[in-house]
Amino acid sequence: MAKEVEKILKKGEKIKQELEKGSSLQELKVRELLSRELPNYQSIGIGLHHGILYFGTVINDEAGKFYDAVITSDKKVYVDWKEHNEIKSEFGLNYRFPFYYDILDYTWSRLGKYGINAWLYKKISKISLKRVFEKVLKLQKWKVWHPDERTHKHHALKIISTYFLPIFEMKGRELIYGDSGFGKTRQTKIYQLLAFNPSMSMDWSDAGVFRSIESTKTTVLVDNFDSAGDDKKARILHIFNTGCYTRQKAVRSEGKTFRPRGFNIFSTMVLNTILPINEVSENRSTITRCLRAENPEYAKLEENNPVWQETRDMMYICALQNFQLVQKVYEKLKASDNLFSREFERVSDTLTIAKIISENLYKEMVAYYNEETERRKIRDLREDWLYVALEYVIDSLGKEKEIELPVKEIAEKKAIAIFDENAKDFAKSVHNFKIYLGKAFKSNPLFTSRIKDGYTVYKFTKDSLFKFTKMKNFDDLAEKVKPDLTDFGDKQ
Repeated sequence: MAKEVEKILKKGEKIKQELEKGSSLQELKVRELLSRELPNYQSIGIGLHHGILYFGTVINDEAGKFYDAVITSDKKVYVDWKEHNEIKSEFGLNYRFPFYYDILDYTWSRLGKYGINAWLYKKISKISLKRVFEKVLKLQKWKVWHPDERTHKHHALKIISTYFLPIFEMKGRELIYGDSGFGKTRQTKIYQLLAFNPSMSMDWSDAGVFRSIESTKTTVLVDNFDSAGDDKKARILHIFNTGCYTRQKAVRSEGKTFRPRGFNIFSTMVLNTILPINEVSENRSTITRCLRAENPEYAKLEENNPVWQETRDMMYICALQNFQLVQKVYEKLKASDNLFSREFERVSDTLTIAKIISENLYKEMVAYYNEETERRKIRDLREDWLYVALEYVIDSLGKEKEIELPVKEIAEKKAIAIFDENAKDFAKSVHNFKIYLGKAFKSNPLFTSRIKDGYTVYKFTKDSLFKFTKMKNFDDLAEKVKPDLTDFGDKQ
């Protein structure tokens, strides 16, 4: 008490001296306010604070009152008791939004073998990253099929990395392609059952969602993206493309005054779809293409099996025990062979975890990501919807300088080159192909359209096709419509 009084007296003496020098009270007030940094808001859901990793949760009493709480890596718990907020006053965490636990599908249990109570009040042996990796990989392979074993390993590593979210500067997106019944939803649900604070929804669109992501740092899961309307798709992709970097914010105008507010929506995000999405989003993503599996073992996920909760709980404790190691390895990790810039950023989280588990796993995953990068550059053009469509347009153009073609004709003529015409969902695939082509052509000003006999007809010129194919790196097609001297009126 005496020390506090002494501080106040010293401050009063200093103010008196400044006033005698001619400073005004207002000037002194401004000077005092400028000595404080602007508040840096953090998430209550997960974060690093003064070298401590913490996870957010809620506790409730018999009267049904809920209280936000954080559990820390030094085995402490801080609670917002409403009348006294220990999270802010004692732990010193500056956050804006409460813990919106009800948007989450699953979270850390309280009473399980590896639950919150066990972490705080019992002695728990060290849980290594190798141990949780083997457990997650086993579950991944139990309920999902991929032809490449490394695809399973990638998803296992990605799931584990979600529990170390605040350590990374970028969280590459997960983009899962596949026709109906090919298992893309099943792979997404594995994330729902195992990833940190998962939430599967199609309503990732309004400002309330931005608050939810900043609050909980939820792993955002979007199932059947194709079924969303155009406006909702645009909003989902805004989160998809913005929230992958830790220092990028989503800005929304709110209230009657439309005051702009920035939201920290950095989080992990998984999206599955039938139709390809834009290149910008693909470049931020690791792409998985699901294939049909007939094994009846994959039919049911057995979501109530306690193995899912136990594995989630293990990953919470593993993160609290190993976050400093992950942080150290991540800071020293350098771009690997043939993986540079965004390619490396996109997978640096999974490579960090792999590096800790074993050098062999790390090298295996580097090779896998290198191959994926090469597949993007030298992809099988026979399976590229846009390539196949443009090939038909250019063949139809022949030696002419321009041609008009209905999207319907292009899709129906080339569908058999992409899809199995004997499949029961062939008609649906053709329909999706039409929609994809319509959007691809409509979004580019090189092509103009009109309605003819009830169908949308696009005008393709030799020049527009050359520019478009060059832009898409379809060099063999571009060569077919390459301008010559006659196109510029220079024929002698």
